[in-house]
This record gives sequence, C-alpha cells and structure tokens, in this order.
Amino acid sequence: MIAKCLCQGCRKPIQFDENRLTDENRVVPCPHCGWKTPLYKPAVFKPANLTTINLTTIIIETVGNHKQYVRNLCEVGAIGLQIDHARKEVTAIEYDHIPMLGCTRIGRVNHCEFEVPEEFYCWYVRKAEIRSRLKECRWFIVENGQINILREMYHPKCYGLLYQIFPDCSGYKINSKRDKWYGDLPLKDDGTRGWNGSLPEHFIAPKKNIVAPICELKVKPPPQVPKAVALTKAQCETPLAKQLIGLLVQIEKEGFCTDSGVRRLNNWLAANVDSEIPAIGFLLGITRKVLVDGKLSPENASEMQHAIVRVLPRHIQITEINAEEFSEKLPARKSILKRIRERGGNPWPGITRAEAHALEAKLPPKWMLDRIRDLGGKPPRGITEAEASELKDDLYYQPSQKQLDYIRALGVNPPPDLTRYTAIDLIDKLINSVKATERQLQYIRDLGGNPPAGITHADAAGMIKQLLARQQPTPRQMMVLRFWNKTDLMQSTKDEVAAWLGQFYNEDPRRKEAWEIFKQENEEDGSQHDPSSVPIGVGESYLNRVRLQ
Repeated sequence: MIAKCLCQGCRKPIQFDENRLTDENRVVPCPHCGWKTPLYKPAVFKPANLTTINLTTIIIETVGNHKQYVRNLCEVGAIGLQIDHARKEVTAIEYDHIPMLGCTRIGRVNHCEFEVPEEFYCWYVRKAEIRSRLKECRWFIVENGQINILREMYHPKCYGLLYQIFPDCSGYKINSKRDKWYGDLPLKDDGTRGWNGSLPEHFIAPKKNIVAPICELKVKPPPQVPKAVALTKAQCETPLAKQLIGLLVQIEKEGFCTDSGVRRLNNWLAANVDSEIPAIGFLLGITRKVLVDGKLSPENASEMQHAIVRVLPRHIQITEINAEEFSEKLPARKSILKRIRERGGNPWPGITRAEAHALEAKLPPKWMLDRIRDLGGKPPRGITEAEASELKDDLYYQPSQKQLDYIRALGVNPPPDLTRYTAIDLIDKLINSVKATERQLQYIRDLGGNPPAGITHADAAGMIKQLLARQQPTPRQMMVLRFWNKTDLMQSTKDEVAAWLGQFYNEDPRRKEAWEIFKQENEEDGSQHDPSSVPIGVGESYLNRVRLQ
C-alpha cells in the first residue's frame, strides 16, 4: 500500500510502500532536498472527547534507583485535540504532568502506574539507569484499554504533536489551554480530590478501566542483584555458621579452591540446605554450578573464590587467613588485565593477582612501544621490556627511509652496514662530490646565470641562492613602481621591492585601493606584463579620489 509522509527538512511529500517499511529502511534521504528523514505511517486523526474523560491505568517499566529519583525516571503527559480543517484551527487541552499513582519494584525494574485519558494523544519519557544510560520518548494513544505506540516524541507540546503526527495541520492556528490533572486537584471536604461545587465543563468524574502495560524496554535489564550473603555478626555465633567458617578456612589453607575441597564443601552444604542462613543456599548454587562438568576448571575456581570472599567476613579473612596471601590468590582485576593487554601482554584465563603483577612487571612501558612504532617497528605481543629496549635501540640507529631515498637519488646504492649517523656523513660527502642535476642547471639558466662546467650539487645550490637574492623585480612590481613614481627602486632586487611595497601599503591602506581602481578603469585583469602600459606618477591622483569618497 502506497503511503505519504512529509520530509522533516523541506516539508515536501515522500511516497513509500507502507508494507515494506522496517526499522532498517525507516531513515532515507529525501528525493527533494537530500536531507535524511524518517518515514512514518500517517496517523488517522481521532478527535478527543473534551467533555467526558475516561481513564485507563497503564504500567510503564523503568530501570534505576527507586528511593528518591523514580519520579524523575518516568514522566507522562496528555493532549486532547479537536481539529477544524475548514477553519484551519486546532483546539487543545494540554496536561503537562500526570502524577504517578504508585510504583512496584521487582529487582531493579520499577513498575510505575499512571492514569491516562483515553482517546488523548499521550506521551511518556522514561530512562534506564544502566552502564550506558538510555532514554526513550514516545507518543501513544489508549483506545478501549489498548495502547498503540505511535512514534518517537521530540517535543511534548501541541505544536510538536502536530509537527510529528499530523504534519498537514502544522500550520493551523492553535487554541491551547493548559489545565490541572485530576490527581493535582485540591482535596475536598470529603477527602476526595476535585472542585467544591460543579466540575468544569470539560471534565466529568472519570471511570477506571483495565490495566494495560506499555511495551517492554529496548534492552535487557541488568541481572537481579542477589540479597546480601555475607555472614553477619549474629550468624557467626551460631554452631552451623562456625562449622561453615571452619570448612571455608580449611579449604583456603589447603590451596586455591582445590577440586576435593569444593566437593567436600558441596556435600556439607547439601546436608544443611534447610538452614535459614542465606550464605548456605548461595554457596550451594555456586558449588553445583562449578562442578557441573565433573572437574574444577580455572574459570570455575575463580568464581568459587569470589563466592567465598563474599561470604567470609573481613575480620575472619584477616585473623584466620593470611590477608595478603589470600588477596594474591584472587583473580586479577579487570584494570590490571586491561593494562597488560595495552602493553602487548597475553593474560591467560584464571590468572591470579600475583601472576598478573609479575607479568605486568616484565612488560615494556607503553611509551616504549609507541616509540618503536614511530621508528617503523612492529613490537610482537608478549615482548619483554629488555627485548623492547634492544629493538628500540636497533631501530633508532638504522637509517631512515628518507635518508635511503635521498642517497639513491644522488646515484649511490646505500651500503648494508649504514647507520643513521653514517648516512648523514655520506649525504654530505655526496652533495659535495656529485655533479649538479640537469634540473639545477636549467633553473640557474632561467634565473639568468651561467653554470660553469663540472659544477657540483652543493655549489649549484649555493649559486641558485645567490641568483634568487639578486633577482630583478617582476614586471608586475615595475608597473606598481611606475604608478607611484618610484622608478629609482627598479634597480633593487625582487625581495627588496616586495618588502618596500608591504611597508608602503601598511602606512596607508587606501593606496592599495587606488591601485585597484586604476586596474578596474583600465580593464587590467592581471594578464598584462608590459610596465610601460602604466603612466608614471598617476597614483597620487587616484589616491586623492579615494580620500574624497
């Protein structure tokens, strides 16, 4: 089915196949202006009943802190519309804020309840406080207890609704009225909310319908954080907790979570699974998980070690177990592993903190690896600091690629034992002994010089420098000198004339404007190179004209 929508850039219509519209091809360049604009299905306008409002309770899910900021995680508003196409007018009632009725928290997910009016165009803004924060803004409408999500919301006002949902009406005159929501009304004498006496003409007491949930979050919410499993001070005094602490301390002293120790712990936990101590059920689930393959792997041993650390109180770790040795057995931190990989190391699965620190000490610093790459080298992964230092020195004393190319350009093949410093001496020697190139000789002739036979490369470079210093003014410079009656400077060099002109124009910028007027009146387009075409001393008259303007 062919549908039409307006470009958000030039506001011209775009035709597309409504049945083939997907999330992948929703944003396309406009065929009129080229602006990338989203395609959308045109909404069918349904006028709201502004005199009788029926409410529906909806639930919107958010992820984040529940205690203080849950009301900031989700906001809801509504707009009731009446559109008169004949008069090109829009009548609207806007509710900027619909209060939250209540909130139920399951894990980190907050289920927020709102009462929204049916047949009103509503909007919601909700956030997910996870590692990469998300924010979702949508227009929606509730009809017969069903929620229809319309499209993304850019601005929660009446003109924003018309611009996005009904672009054909975006130019209509808007008669908008902001009003209080039912939950914001004052308390009456009987304890209910509302106005004493008769209600406003646009409002009749609402009725509640069904509970309809908003669509789920775009991302999977974070895993539910388990309850606290560390043994409390009161639990540590019970006989069962003392047995558990003794068993865990014995396993730690035997070694880093051996296979036999984990099996012994699993049997004891299974025998005491009915205990009310949360740590027993938590450890039993971990032991069953790590022993599912029948053998304790390094990754599973790391998970088991983390579980024991969570259960044992800190004072027991310090008094019953060597705290430093216990800490070194723990799996390496992510920050250490990241530094090791940045420095070219290869940490193995299940590496402990002690092993990670020992591996990091052998690796070269990051600046040394960057220096090797700057010198054209490629340090292999796992290279030690001593090997990297030796490689850096070797690369530093090697001649650069520019040196090698320059030596070959001078007609000599670089010897294999050439270093960076011997390459400098070789280049100086070749410059002073190699004959001048044909390009140098031709450039000397173009400058008016006469190169002697057998001139060397270095002598030719010096001769070119001298000729450039004695070069005569260009024809264009001579034309300017005649214009200002400065013919005595024609015997100067090109650079001297350029320096004088810069100072001359800086003293009075109107002089340059006078020269431009002369060129315009004489149709001087820059192709003239005959100095005699410029009369001598006419610059002052043109300068007087500029001053009188």
